[in-house]
Amino acid sequence: MSAPTPEEISVLTKFRPRLTDLQLNEERNSDMDLLRWLRAREYNLDRAEDMLRKNLDWRKIQKLDDADNYQPPPNFIDDFPYELIGFDRENCPVVIFQSGRWDYKGAINSGIREEFLRFKEMISERIVRTMRGKITSEGIPVTQFVSIVDMGQISFRQTSISVLQMLKEEVSRFEANYPERLKATYVINIPWFFSIAMNFVHPFLTKRTLEKFNILKDETQWKEVLRELVSLEDLPVIYGGLNAKSRLNPSDAKIIE
Repeated sequence: MSAPTPEEISVLTKFRPRLTDLQLNEERNSDMDLLRWLRAREYNLDRAEDMLRKNLDWRKIQKLDDADNYQPPPNFIDDFPYELIGFDRENCPVVIFQSGRWDYKGAINSGIREEFLRFKEMISERIVRTMRGKITSEGIPVTQFVSIVDMGQISFRQTSISVLQMLKEEVSRFEANYPERLKATYVINIPWFFSIAMNFVHPFLTKRTLEKFNILKDETQWKEVLRELVSLEDLPVIYGGLNAKSRLNPSDAKIIE
C-alpha cells in the first residue's frame, strides 16, 4: 500500500482523535493501518469509523487475536490446500490457494460451513502477522499480500447455490474486516464456468478490490507473471519454479530445465 499523501495525512489528523476511547495499540493506531479504513470508505470519517468499530467488535466475537493457537481440523490441511510461498519484490507475502481442489460443497454437506469460514479467517490473520516488521524497498510498512488462486481441477458441482452463498459470505467478511489488505489477485487455470461464480460475488466486492483482480487464462502468460512476482526458488515446480519441496506440488512433480 502506498504511503499516505499530504491530503491523507490531513484526514488522519481528524480521524485519529475520534478513536481515542478504543485505546488502539501501536500497530492499529499507526498511519498505515488507519489509512486502510479511510481508503476503504473513500475518506468518509463517519463510515470509516463505523467500519473500524464493527471490526473490533467482530474480532472479539471471533477471538481472532488468538489466531496463533488456532488448530484447524486435521483434514483441512489436505482438503483445502494453500501455502505462503514467499514474498514479492516489495516484501509483500505471496499466498497460493489451490481453490480448484477445495470441496466447498462437501464442507456444506458435512455441516462444517462455519468451521470452514473460520479457517479462512484464520488464514487471513496468519498472513497479516507475517507482515509485521517488514518494510518495502521504499521504507513503507508492508500492509498487503498477493494471492494466487488456482482454479485447476474444480468441478462444476461447486457452482451450486449453497456454495455460491457461502462464497458470498466469505467475500463479504473479508471486505468488511480486511480492507485494503489485498495487493493483487491472480486467477489461473480458469474453467469455462468461472464467470458464474464471479458474477455472483461481483456485487459484494468493492471497486478497489475488483481493480486488483487479474484473470490470466493463458498458461504461458501466468507462468511468466508468477516468475516475475516471486523468486524461482520460492515458486513451486507445478507453477514453473524450482521449489520442489512445496506441499502444493504433485508427488511426481519434476523441475523443467
